[in-house]
Amino acid sequence: MNLRIRRRRFGQLALASAATAALGSLASKVNAQTTTAAISGLVGVGLTTTNTSSTQPSLTPSLTPSSVISPIIGNVLTLANNTPTINLVDLSGTKTIASTTVDNPGTIFNLVNNAVSTQSQRIASLTPGLDGTTLVTATVTHAQNIAVSQLTFISPNSTQPSRAVILSGFTTPNAVIESVLAMQNGQYLGIVSLNGGIPPFELAMIDPDTGKVTSGKQLADLKPDSRYSNLTNAPDGSIYATTLGREGRTGVVKIDLNNKSLITGKATIVRILDLSINNEPLDNDVLSLAFSSTGILYALANPTRQQTNSVYTVDTNNKGTLTPVTTIGAQKITILNL
Repeated sequence: MNLRIRRRRFGQLALASAATAALGSLASKVNAQTTTAAISGLVGVGLTTTNTSSTQPSLTPSLTPSSVISPIIGNVLTLANNTPTINLVDLSGTKTIASTTVDNPGTIFNLVNNAVSTQSQRIASLTPGLDGTTLVTATVTHAQNIAVSQLTFISPNSTQPSRAVILSGFTTPNAVIESVLAMQNGQYLGIVSLNGGIPPFELAMIDPDTGKVTSGKQLADLKPDSRYSNLTNAPDGSIYATTLGREGRTGVVKIDLNNKSLITGKATIVRILDLSINNEPLDNDVLSLAFSSTGILYALANPTRQQTNSVYTVDTNNKGTLTPVTTIGAQKITILNL
């Protein structure tokens, strides 16, 4: 018993030490000056007005003619096999990225015809691709009791995606992608919701060529009652994300895949910041996190529910204060450090 207590205490001290070190390292790399000038490389994406939600009628096979069911099933397959039309936004303007057919149409997903469901699409994530210039969006489509996650690869200089894939291999039928981040090993790290966008969450590895999702439960333990999202890389390669738990405070965590816990053998996840605005804790998650090449951390958020989302700098000097910089008509942002 005494040995277990000492080991547990050692683990707690190690995590506390790691949090202090991570925070100090992050703060030392950040230019703390707030600027209202254009943010170099800032890019955002949003759904076009044609991707609006609509409510589908209740379908009971014994009462609904096959002539009605078939077109609805066809509509679901069309949604699953084609990406939504996206607006690409930067500080110079907006252009439309056309829908494209996925490379792996017909990927198996669950389909239920006899339930009321809401058809909707959302952008879950935006990140630079493996080459640093391609943009990768993760989108989620809900329709007829299915949830289809897709990755779309976009060149900022084109109006047509280069390719797209449906994600498959999730550990639960209701699982959807919540965030993705390009890794040096040629794969993508993902945060997956196992229940349609709400906790619990887990890490996963994603093959960008096939869309195959491999559960990363062996990588790290995520708190089962907390939301995790908004993966981003610091200039030194460190991985950060946001978390929001039952306590109602949004924070920033560092996910250290290289520094394994002495107790679990899994990656350490250390909370390093609590976010705040106007001296009050931020009780809603931000929409995106993104680092500039100089180490400034930006967040896209809308804490006061305005018509347009705002970009904020994040004070990483142990305060987590959000300071507004500019507005942008986008639902997700990233920074291309070209």
